[in-house]
Formats: sequence, structure tokens, C-alpha cells
Amino acid sequence: MTSCYKVRTQAGDLTIQPRPVHITAASENFVYDGQIHSNAGYTVTGLLGTDRIQAIVAGTIRHLSKIPVLNRITGFWFTSGDENNYAVTTEDGQLQITKAEAAIT
Repeated sequence: MTSCYKVRTQAGDLTIQPRPVHITAASENFVYDGQIHSNAGYTVTGLLGTDRIQAIVAGTIRHLSKIPVLNRITGFWFTSGDENNYAVTTEDGQLQITKAEAAIT
């Protein structure tokens, strides 16, 4: 069949659209106890296979007058996988303190 046609090849380009990945810092509500509280937790959604992200979350709270406090993602990096394959977005969490209950006698 190819004897009836002249076949020519043409080079093309393939582009990969980065996959969306979202990192969300943990939120937490603490009961007032006079101590400084933090939560370094986070969740990652959208990664494929064995690709992994490590993140740093920073936020501390101690007093009711400071609520809510942002629990911010201050940095992240890929521990496996190619970061060029992903479009990473982040979302801060919130730390809050509620009043402690104490009985007065």
C-alpha cells in the first residue's frame, strides 16, 4: 500500500501540562493552658506514584487575644519526583485557643 503514497515524517513537540498539587497546613484548636502551641502537620494532594513533598509549617499561639494565628507553609521541596511535572499551590491553616474552664470554690 505504501508504494502508492509518498511518506514523509515531520518532527513535533510534546508538552506535558504540570499536574496540580496542593499542600494544606494543619489547623488546630487548643484549650488555653498558658503554654505555647504549634502544629507542624500538613497534607498533600495530587502527587502521583512515589513522588513525595516535604514541607515546613510555622505558626505558634499562646494567648486568646492573638486568635486566629496563621499556620503558614514557609517552604517545601520534592524528596522524590520531578518538581517540573507539578504546579504546587499552598494553603495556610489556623491555630486557635479557646478559654479554659475552671471551677471556683
